[in-house]
Amino acid sequence: MKALIKCSNCGGTDFKRTTIGTILATEGHFHVNAYACGACGHIELFAPESDRYAEELRRQEAIRREEEAQRRKREEEAKQKRREELMKIINDENSTMKQVKEAQEELNSMSGKFTMGKKPFWGW
Repeated sequence: MKALIKCSNCGGTDFKRTTIGTILATEGHFHVNAYACGACGHIELFAPESDRYAEELRRQEAIRREEEAQRRKREEEAKQKRREELMKIINDENSTMKQVKEAQEELNSMSGKFTMGKKPFWGW
């Protein structure tokens, strides 16, 4: 990705958002977005309404959140599919006792429960 801002001190492009407090000026006080250069620590200030860097960070964060939501959805769908497969094994009269036991153990581990005998055991 092309750097949206460059450090006027060293030319670095690795900036981290920072908080520096209220800025006082002859016109009064106003809000700015401040970024610290990762290379030299120089602070760059931008007005929020013209801060393309912040817009790009927000866009990237929205993309990351959407990708994370899609990943969690795929994982949950895969877990649900596996649960259904295990329930078929458990309920199939042609399954062996060993298959049923293994399926029950896997199903219990997926739900976060551990069994000791026939009673659920959570291990507290």
